Amino acid sequence: MTSTAPPQNVTGAEVTVRKKIFGNTETMMNCSPTTTTPFAIGPYRDRPSMEIARVVMPISIEMTVEIIRGKGGGRLATRIEDNCDIMNACEVADHTPILTLITTSTCPHCLRLKHHISSLPSSTPFKQIQIDANRVEKARLLSTLTFNNASSVPQVFLGNLSLGGADETIALVNRVIGGVEADDSGGRSLEERMYAELSEFGEGEEGRAKEAKMREIFPAELFANTNDNDNGSDKVVGEWDHSRFDEEFVAKHVQANANSAKATSSSLLPSFFSLNFKSSMATTQKQLNTAHKPNSNTLLTPESANSLVSNLKTFLSTIELRHTDPPTSKIDYLAIASDPSYTEVFAPLTSLLQNLPLFNLPRNEKIPLLTNLYNLMCAHAFVAHGIPFEALQRLQYFDYSQYVLNVPNGGVSLSLNGIENGVLRGNRIAPYHLTKSVKKGWATGKGALPLADDEVDERIHFALNCGAASCPIVKSYSIENWDEEFGLGAEGFLRENVFTSTEERTVRVSMILKWYAKDFGPEVLDKIYDWMADSEEKDKLGRLLDKGVEFSNEAERLASGKRVSEIKIKYLPYDWGIKASKCVKFRKGYGKRVGL
Repeated sequence: MTSTAPPQNVTGAEVTVRKKIFGNTETMMNCSPTTTTPFAIGPYRDRPSMEIARVVMPISIEMTVEIIRGKGGGRLATRIEDNCDIMNACEVADHTPILTLITTSTCPHCLRLKHHISSLPSSTPFKQIQIDANRVEKARLLSTLTFNNASSVPQVFLGNLSLGGADETIALVNRVIGGVEADDSGGRSLEERMYAELSEFGEGEEGRAKEAKMREIFPAELFANTNDNDNGSDKVVGEWDHSRFDEEFVAKHVQANANSAKATSSSLLPSFFSLNFKSSMATTQKQLNTAHKPNSNTLLTPESANSLVSNLKTFLSTIELRHTDPPTSKIDYLAIASDPSYTEVFAPLTSLLQNLPLFNLPRNEKIPLLTNLYNLMCAHAFVAHGIPFEALQRLQYFDYSQYVLNVPNGGVSLSLNGIENGVLRGNRIAPYHLTKSVKKGWATGKGALPLADDEVDERIHFALNCGAASCPIVKSYSIENWDEEFGLGAEGFLRENVFTSTEERTVRVSMILKWYAKDFGPEVLDKIYDWMADSEEKDKLGRLLDKGVEFSNEAERLASGKRVSEIKIKYLPYDWGIKASKCVKFRKGYGKRVGL
């Protein structure tokens, strides 16, 4: 079918749509995205000349007709209806694959990938599917479509072929656009170049299968059909919806605390730290959320508290994204510290955490709530107190910053160490410390702050993020689904941090498993195997552990146990690097900070 130029007497809306459907070369290339109808927002916006047989409609024929008629384009709508059979045939015809990105709204790696693709010399529109809503179900679904069963974001597909995450895709993109200016086919789209590169699979069934997948349309409808009314977070999200956070919201819920410099230290119950502080002023400077106070003096319900913490973290993430350099994902923390969204909205709203409940919480409420609180506090402290870059600074840092919590019932001040080691690890001594974080009076008895030994879930170490490059990815955990969400987090972390050599009978894992060996216990390799998603690496570990082997007698079983006990565990170097373009260095003592 040849391209058909639109007649000169049609309306602007009709011209735009006809350009997109019938692929007129001249008018399509002169199309302005700011003046077009929704059809110009689809995956083929501003694409050079294409025959109709190579066009894939971004929406259905029926929807096309309905939208055009609604815009006064009845004549064109009738023409499309008359050619419906032809157009539907074209939809499934051979076509250039579409690039699809699976992302979330606050993922810095997603931002980096989108910026990289959009800034290319041969930049091209791409389709984006955000999976913030109902994340557990959609992540499980995503893992069935990726080549390595990955459920983390971003994930990229060319057609229906999984390309991997941000790093893999950027590497491929850089390879296929190399020397584009010297290429006589420089007008080709990015997808066409990627297809040409990946089509060189050679002979064989596997190569043909991959090429066929690139020609398939990504099944986006699978994600649309999940129950987006259940967003996997707690149901009271509307009360603390971060999209409503502004100065008016602040004025409604909090007020300045005129006596913040000394009001907290005298009223608090004993602070849970391994270090003692000498003055009320020094203590106040460590407390991140006492410059304001809530208008209400009532403890929040656990669900409301978890919703508040999660929304504060999301709001802070949106501020971080605003000051993130997309090509490098580095954050300008100095710019955040002077951003009105941080100083006038986020920082005052953290005072609402003073009403967060701590005692008499069951395990299924305490674990997700304090995991989210830890991740929020660490990100907040990077802006307020600076970033530790040396070993001694890090040792002091986790005891320094504090949140004041549970104020209606007396008040408790918790540090990062207090949350992780004092509460979530059942008051076990932190690595490189000599004393416990929670003082004895609060560590025992009914409603004790720390979890009991049999309540500790070692998967917290795959959920807590202190900001270092080797830390697990930050996610939000709901009271309703935290156990399954922890499972997803463990799968994602272990996918990147377990390497098995069957020849050397060696397993290399994250240093985290060495630091917290007491939590993981002697059966650590069996636990790792159970937590891993199905993959080639899991199969290798299974063979090393004799998983699935049936023993005909006791001697064989004992011999297997001996072999397994001799497996060597080695630990990967831990990267403490922080993605910061500008920040202040953390220095302990009266809030003093030294600029980079």
